[in-house]
Amino acid sequence: MTSPLARQGKPRRRPATRRCGSGWSFGLASTLGADLGNTSIYPALASGGTLVVLPSSVTTDPSRFADAIAARPLDVLKITPNHLRALVVDRQGPELAAVLPAKWLVSGGEALSWEFAERLLGAARCRVLNHYGPTEATVGVMTFEVTDESIAAARGAGAQTVPIGFPLANTQAYVLDARQRQLPVGVPGELYLGGAGIASGFVGQPALTAERFLVDPVSRRAGARVYRTGDRVRRHVEGAIEFLGRVDDQVKVRGHRVELGEIAHTIRAYPGVAQAVVVLRAPVDAEPALVAYVVSKQAGYAVSHSDRATPEKMLEWLATELPAHMVPSTVMFLDELPLTANGKVDRAKLPAPKEEAGAAPEFVAPRTPAETQLAGIWADVLKRERVGVTDNFLALGGHSLLAIRVLGKISKAFGVRMPLRTLFDAPTVEQLAVLVEREKGGAAAAPAGITARSRDAHRIRTPGVGEEV
Repeated sequence: MTSPLARQGKPRRRPATRRCGSGWSFGLASTLGADLGNTSIYPALASGGTLVVLPSSVTTDPSRFADAIAARPLDVLKITPNHLRALVVDRQGPELAAVLPAKWLVSGGEALSWEFAERLLGAARCRVLNHYGPTEATVGVMTFEVTDESIAAARGAGAQTVPIGFPLANTQAYVLDARQRQLPVGVPGELYLGGAGIASGFVGQPALTAERFLVDPVSRRAGARVYRTGDRVRRHVEGAIEFLGRVDDQVKVRGHRVELGEIAHTIRAYPGVAQAVVVLRAPVDAEPALVAYVVSKQAGYAVSHSDRATPEKMLEWLATELPAHMVPSTVMFLDELPLTANGKVDRAKLPAPKEEAGAAPEFVAPRTPAETQLAGIWADVLKRERVGVTDNFLALGGHSLLAIRVLGKISKAFGVRMPLRTLFDAPTVEQLAVLVEREKGGAAAAPAGITARSRDAHRIRTPGVGEEV
């Protein structure tokens, strides 16, 4: 009998080889600067297919996305699950099928929930593939085809999210402990990847290369190397690997790799800030979100009252300093950070955002039908009991993907289309209602007091919808 330990790196079954058909169309929904899109770019080139570049105006607007898919149907689309969830809004069944690719939907970049996976299968439009792989391993190295049967098996094995699956050919996946020893089935450990796709190292960073790219501790092949991913995983009895989180300070936010320390470092540069810690919180009933905990400098620090830090001011400032996916959803000010017995920040004792006392501004109820409808949309998307007309979208935990959902519901409710930046230029229900009413009336002018801030300056411009590359 083969022991679970002996099966490490050699799952009972591997996914079948999948070939791309000649003439297929592949949708590119991410920027050219992100490796997520390689899953569309290179198969299109290698198979003689067509690469359909979807510009940000389409990938940030549910209505335009639906129109684009109707005008230029796709065979394959690679996208993060939360991005797709924002674009499909409340679609189910045939309505959802209408905006999905004809052959393969490839999900990657972050964990795929059971609920969304079952919703996609319910559309009965295409096959669904969960895809995993870091840049250092040439992006894609593991796959898991999502079917009713595979979901039942994984759930039966105790998986909390859809597994990242099985290693591709010429790839080895090991689950190892802190001493780089193989772990048995079901025991969490760190994922190490080996094989033909492993990079040589980091350019100009020999120390980091030595830390992450190591001699293969399992294989006896001369010269074999592995990449230490920093991902915490466990292997199930049938061989599929499940992603559990990170073992370091690096997290995935809406498909982007984010260093929490980098965000905290930026926050500490804000006037009057003494300490800052950033964590990724994952509530049961909501999407994971970045939360920043800030301690101000002690009394006597020379800063005028008008310049004193507030959550709203800090979020607006961070939006100009960081890419959109790195801006925290919430900033909380504390008198001090909780510490462990050895003096380190005790992250387990950091309060949840809703526990912060006195943070909420005075509630101002909606006064017009438009404000009432918009406040209801915000409350639904942001999971709030109520939303006042002066509440700030960012301060309530809003971010770019939630903004896409809000704008999709606005389009459905009011029959108007508004760009993604609208919610950041007009971050309150009061301001947004004015824009919606003017848009319905055909006027393009923005109300006084709204200053445009671009959160997309770091992104690469892409060609128009349907343009072939």
